[in-house]
Amino acid sequence: MSYKISTEEGNVLNSGSYTKHECVKNDLLKRIDSGEFSDSGKVPSENELCREYSISIITARKVLGDLTYTGRIVRIRGKGSFLTEHLDAHVINNAVRSSKGIISLILNSYDKPDKPIMEIIRGVQKTLSRRGYAMTIECSNRNAKTEAEILERIVHDKAEGVLVFSTDPEGNVSHFISLDEAGIPFVMLDRDLKSYPCTMVASYNFDGMYKMTEHLIGLGHRNIAYLANELPTSVHEDRFSGYQMALMRHKIEFNEKICFTDICPQKHLLPDLIRENKISAIICINDHFALEIFDYLRKQGFFIPEDVSITGFDDMTTAEFAGLTTARQKFCDIGALAAERLLDLIEKKANHSHTLLPVDIIVRESTGAPKEQSGD
Repeated sequence: MSYKISTEEGNVLNSGSYTKHECVKNDLLKRIDSGEFSDSGKVPSENELCREYSISIITARKVLGDLTYTGRIVRIRGKGSFLTEHLDAHVINNAVRSSKGIISLILNSYDKPDKPIMEIIRGVQKTLSRRGYAMTIECSNRNAKTEAEILERIVHDKAEGVLVFSTDPEGNVSHFISLDEAGIPFVMLDRDLKSYPCTMVASYNFDGMYKMTEHLIGLGHRNIAYLANELPTSVHEDRFSGYQMALMRHKIEFNEKICFTDICPQKHLLPDLIRENKISAIICINDHFALEIFDYLRKQGFFIPEDVSITGFDDMTTAEFAGLTTARQKFCDIGALAAERLLDLIEKKANHSHTLLPVDIIVRESTGAPKEQSGD
């Protein structure tokens, strides 16, 4: 469907009173208010606006930019532009007109967003709205090359500031240096950049995994496996160190045969690994991986937690449904505080800092005493 520009009956026109982009913006607002996009929450893209209104890409970009500033839409790179109220399901609240600029939030995932990502967005938006900034969301889809391209574009566009939930901090360090050289402040969320000075807000991952390991030790477990399925980052290093320290604290010998810190053995090898090493508990690097192991072992005839206890980390929505013992991070607080730190860098030229927020252990049905302790 195309929309002609005319003055008849209130339709849009590039008249003497309004520029073409204002006319298109007003017409698009009428369509939004009429509920035309209510079902999906997605408004036309730049290219679709060009086709529908016979306008240039520059005009279309300005129209969507104006709606971002006024808080009517949130633009998510690679996904489209969405009505704020559609995303608001307790996630993005009341974006306000920005007179100070737009902050880019780079996420490493957005498909099928779960509670942690939504809480981060909610926390960021809360701070930015209160302090007069708007937000755009970029997504790398866990691809370091895509993340690098986003960072390059941000340098070119001279963004006000950047919040980064990075896929590969060290692999893209040159791009973070480029941000710094361009005078664009950035704050790392969750993951540290060890080879270059930066401001970071994250969970206290070391302490969280230390407490998780102590929980299992307190139940009577001694042969506790540690499984990761991703390339190491500062997060994984801190969690693994917490696991090791808890073992040392309780005088339990570290067994490297049952620890996999980057690439986990194939699932079909896990039953033999468990039996040969008398593993009674498995600590997984995150909830996603823990639930994969949980489902696989049950299909292989293992009872959870009678045969083996399993824990995760993050407290995803799916973890609660599955009864997974996990570590709950304060994602909303991380997002809000990271935005505060970024705006302090922008407005007050603050010094770099690292802030760690506490982690809570959430005990559910996936952990229990080992067989020899429970009497099974």
